[in-house]
Amino acid sequence: RPKQVRIAVATLWASLALGVGSTALGAVRDPSDTFGPVVRPITGFVFAFMAYLCVQLRNGKNWARIAWLIMATIGAAAMFLPSDEALEPSTVETALLVIELALEFAALGLCFTQPGALWFKAAALD
Repeated sequence: RPKQVRIAVATLWASLALGVGSTALGAVRDPSDTFGPVVRPITGFVFAFMAYLCVQLRNGKNWARIAWLIMATIGAAAMFLPSDEALEPSTVETALLVIELALEFAALGLCFTQPGALWFKAAALD
């Protein structure tokens, strides 16, 4: 596996850890709004799925990098939607989210440009 892919996967794990941290901060800030009985299992599923994608990216699965790109794009678009939360996110939460998305897109850049992109295509042929 190319060095760029190893760096990308490590970066995505770091992004996932930041996502868990920013979600926890949101839950502490406003537990009634952020972590209702419906949201908690969905959030857990999303984090588990993202961890699964990290493993699959490490294994060279092309579909995993495309899935992560879709998830990151949705996450970036969601930043610009109006919030209906009673309490606005703190500066720390917002900074964590921006850093998380920057890490994700930097990692995806490594996965979608050469030599990383060539490795995913070669792995798909195996």
